[in-house]
Amino acid sequence: MSGYHWTTGVWDGEIPASQMVNLSAGYRINPHLRVYVTATNLFDQQRFQVYGGSVIGRRVLAGATSTF
Repeated sequence: MSGYHWTTGVWDGEIPASQMVNLSAGYRINPHLRVYVTATNLFDQQRFQVYGGSVIGRRVLAGATSTF
């Protein structure tokens, strides 16, 4: 994958090629309760997708769902 050029307003520059590792996992504890975790950019590589935009860092979310 190669990078690409981005221009918008006063921002003009090259966006470097990048890859991210994302992970999602879940576990059903019983018929009524499930826990899960989702990680975006697992290795915390500092990336951006638009020139002049925010750097995308690691994000990890965890939770539980129930059907009671």
